[in-house]
Amino acid sequence: MNKHSSQSNMPDDLDALIYRTMVEMQWIEPISDETLKQDEQDFRAARKANEIHLPQVLESPDVILAKLQKRHQAAGRSIGAEIQEQMARAAREGGAVPPEVEEQMRRDRAAAEAKLQMRKGYEDLFS
Repeated sequence: MNKHSSQSNMPDDLDALIYRTMVEMQWIEPISDETLKQDEQDFRAARKANEIHLPQVLESPDVILAKLQKRHQAAGRSIGAEIQEQMARAAREGGAVPPEVEEQMRRDRAAAEAKLQMRKGYEDLFS
């Protein structure tokens, strides 16, 4: 089966199909404006009655977002400096950077970024 024939068999609104299927299988309850309003009221009442407690680190999303932004900035500087060093070295050796060297540098950068992400999970954002 080629790519085009398999895509033509896909429903126009896959999300709606999945939602309807989950409702029909009773995996979830149907969502309406009324049920959503009721759920929001129930949640507010439970929070007001101190029945729902978020961990302190989740009380302020600004703290988590600031840590995430700081991490991205730090990663960008260290990776960017390494790339600039590699490009300067390649430029010194022959003037123009050959396409295969540029491609290798792109692969090296992707590998370095992937390695950085694997070493660093998100658990530190919540501590």
